[in-house]
Amino acid sequence: MFSWEYNVSTVQLDNYISDDVIDAIKSKITGFPTEVRMLVVVMSFIPNNADLSTMKTLLKGEGVSETKMEKLLSAAINNGIILHRSETDRYAFAHDKIREASYDIIPRGKLR
Repeated sequence: MFSWEYNVSTVQLDNYISDDVIDAIKSKITGFPTEVRMLVVVMSFIPNNADLSTMKTLLKGEGVSETKMEKLLSAAINNGIILHRSETDRYAFAHDKIREASYDIIPRGKLR
C-alpha cells in the first residue's frame, strides 16, 4: 500500500528558501540601471509573455525608443531575467519567481 511521508521542518524550510530566492532576485533587479529595472517591473504586469510592440506601447510614455527598447531587453536577457522566444518572437521571464520578484519591487499601494 502506498502512503505519503513528509517532514514538517523540511516543508517549512522550502517556504523559507522560496522567500530567500525572491529576496535575492529582487536584490539583483534593484542593482540594474533604472531603465532596465523599469522594463522588468512593467513586464511583471503582463500575465505570460509580450512581443516587442506591446513592450514599446507600455514604455512609450517613458520616452523609450525602439532602439533603446532593444538594448534594454538585451540587457535583461544577458542577465538571465528575460528570455526571447525566437519561434514566437515574444519575451517572457526566465522563471515565475523572477516575475514575482519584479512585481514585488513596487511598494504596496503604488500602481498595483
